[in-house]
Amino acid sequence: MDTTEAALERISRRDLQSWHRTHFVPNNAFLVAVGDVEPAAVQSAAERAFRGWRRRDVPETTYPAPPERARREVLVVDRPQSVQSVIYVGNLALERRNPDFVRLQVANQVLGGSAASRLFMDLREQRSLTYGAYSQVGERAQVAPFVAFAAVRNEVTQEAMAGFVEHLDRIVAEQPPQDEVGDAQSYLSDSFPLQIETAGRVASMVEELRIYDLPDDYWDGYRSAIREVTAEQAHAAAEQYIHPDRAIIVAVGKAADIVEPLRRYGPVRVIDTEGNEVETFPAAELPAAE
Repeated sequence: MDTTEAALERISRRDLQSWHRTHFVPNNAFLVAVGDVEPAAVQSAAERAFRGWRRRDVPETTYPAPPERARREVLVVDRPQSVQSVIYVGNLALERRNPDFVRLQVANQVLGGSAASRLFMDLREQRSLTYGAYSQVGERAQVAPFVAFAAVRNEVTQEAMAGFVEHLDRIVAEQPPQDEVGDAQSYLSDSFPLQIETAGRVASMVEELRIYDLPDDYWDGYRSAIREVTAEQAHAAAEQYIHPDRAIIVAVGKAADIVEPLRRYGPVRVIDTEGNEVETFPAAELPAAE
């Protein structure tokens, strides 16, 4: 039994009740209402519904600094019956409120944000290795991951992985052409109205302002902020927050088929679907470049 499973088994019902009493309090919550409603009516209804809810002191939560990966590593989750492998490549990047988020989002759109981006156009359209290959920047209050991902047949895992590394290295090594940056900006800017076409989505976006500690007028200037990103700024963000040489590669599939091709990208640790370590393999020794 690993340490995480053991810790979970030690959590009792009383622990959960205590945590709930401490953190589920009105001074640690907010209410968002969107629709054909009057503010006074919402206020009155909320006061009636939550009349007995008393504020309490909420302890400040501190988190240790996330560990920094010194080299690229591979984790294979063995599913012997699988004919496909699902591949994720990524690293911790930045928190949502970081001013560089929009710049990294533009760089990510060039790389793999949609079906018009590099990863999809190469791994699917050119090489026919997958139904879709994408990348994304996570949105978290704390540091969030950047990931690139696809599902491929076991027999093309090596070629797909080489494609991922090629494009990850490229987005970090060279400034994207202005036409690609312009296309990325148009996609992100023009698709934004689709995110506010329902009351639920508007409520979610207001919620994001509070969760991520963004300014109240953040969404007002969001599209302008996207359009103002230069190719140089997008490249600088990719350089700072995307780390192909220190990424974690997670592949879920038949270990017997995919471990060997993945060893060229770093040491491989194989675990079963319960999280138990099965075997480890050193990184492959690659021939020296001529």
